[in-house]
Amino acid sequence: MPVLRILDPIAWRETTTLIEGEPYAFDASGTMDDSLLHPGDNVNLTYRWDFGDGTFLGPGKGGAPDFLLNVTHIYPRWGYGYPFELTVRDASDELGWLRRTVVVEANSTAHPDIAIVPGTLLVEPPRPEAGTSVHIRVGFRNQLGRAAADDLRVTLAIVSQGMDRNQTGIQGLRFLDADGNDVGSLPPDRNATVEFTWTVPERIAEYSLVVRVYDGNEPPSWINVANAHGFRLEVTVPFVRWSLLGAIVLVLATAVAVSALLAGLRRLNRRDAE
Repeated sequence: MPVLRILDPIAWRETTTLIEGEPYAFDASGTMDDSLLHPGDNVNLTYRWDFGDGTFLGPGKGGAPDFLLNVTHIYPRWGYGYPFELTVRDASDELGWLRRTVVVEANSTAHPDIAIVPGTLLVEPPRPEAGTSVHIRVGFRNQLGRAAADDLRVTLAIVSQGMDRNQTGIQGLRFLDADGNDVGSLPPDRNATVEFTWTVPERIAEYSLVVRVYDGNEPPSWINVANAHGFRLEVTVPFVRWSLLGAIVLVLATAVAVSALLAGLRRLNRRDAE
């Protein structure tokens, strides 16, 4: 059975910590084949690499044409407990392996997988009435070289005085691929669209809104300008409401005027009496 010694630039431990998005060299050249006269020759060994994130290399020879003795791998997403395994077989089909748990830390620089596609925002109607629903649609892309976005999410927030207030009541949420089919995840280098409806609050206002599309598997700090799009929504009030509001204002104004007139008459009466 081969005796394995696996070398790595950061020195293997029972739990090895790497940084996402960074390339790491994995070196199996320290593997010894006890079946050979010179165990370090490695000529009869085959290698299979399992990085625990769905990426496999091999089985194949360490040299040509497979070149699996020294390999490089990038973990595209942070996560805990990737089950790394290197399996080695000799010419007699004897099996040896090395297993490690790999912890991948988030890169300190935010680089979200999801990015809003400029010019794709659609709001219908663009000037909704207060208390009615609007349909919002925006395109987004999982960028080339990133991990698959497996937990697609969206938020809509009202921005006021530098603070976001996430809105509830989002309905009819759908993530659609380029063919209009519902999707739950998005591979790298692919486009998709999110659409939903939102009920405008019963207030007369012009809202500053921001829609954010992101992958729930990523750190919250990565939700930034790349996967967010701000816009303004002008809200109108129906004529009936304006009429009712005008009537109320008129009644109040009349009541104030009558009250002031009566107070003036009372003052005149007091003066006449004196």
